[in-house]
Amino acid sequence: MSQADIPADILAMPVADRIELVTRIWDSIADDAAIGLSDDHRKVLEQRLADHQRSPEQGTSWEALKKQLRGN
Repeated sequence: MSQADIPADILAMPVADRIELVTRIWDSIADDAAIGLSDDHRKVLEQRLADHQRSPEQGTSWEALKKQLRGN
């Protein structure tokens, strides 16, 4: 897909708004029951969750990461 395939009104949006749009679209895809995880991916996610539960201060919140990416 090239930029020519993206509606002009989306390209005219501020970058932060486009990031939010992409995030919402991605979340809607992730919520789709048709998409499954392989056993290997599930194990990695379970390990990362366990790591986070042991040391939550080691992570970065989604809100903090978005601010960092946006340069806020």
